[in-house]
Amino acid sequence: MSRLGTPLTAHHTTEELEKHYKQCKDAKEKTRRQVIWLYSINSSPKEVSQATGVSVNWIYKLVLRYNAQGTKGLIDLHTERPGGDKRAILNSEQQTQLVQALQGNAPDGGLWTAPKVALWVEQNTAKTLKKVTAWTYLRRLGLTLQVPRPKHLKAASLEEQIAFKKK
Repeated sequence: MSRLGTPLTAHHTTEELEKHYKQCKDAKEKTRRQVIWLYSINSSPKEVSQATGVSVNWIYKLVLRYNAQGTKGLIDLHTERPGGDKRAILNSEQQTQLVQALQGNAPDGGLWTAPKVALWVEQNTAKTLKKVTAWTYLRRLGLTLQVPRPKHLKAASLEEQIAFKKK
């Protein structure tokens, strides 16, 4: 228990916390375990902050997470986010169908765009696709809009350019 602030729930003894801290391989998790271990040996949050370089506010958050979840609350939650899931929305068969559709004209006769791809996916696979993801599929398949640079309206003609170079 700390001299100041929130008391620790007795998930582990101070000796066990020290052992877990010293055996930890992940740098972020090791720092979090060190914070909890130091906090458990009657260190004030300010002393723990000075020893570890972690802010007092973050120490309190870690203590609350540890009290609620035990050592599971000390793991890196960034790996648990849904954004980390890199599974493809379309399976290989659906991707093949999309590639075949993209070889032809868009439904309105124009060029394929991300909103048109998203609409095609929704109509043919019953899956919703954000425009950004549809754009990513277009890029991944190498289908980028290849448009020549526009010429300036007052640009010199080819003959004028040749005459200028001779000067």
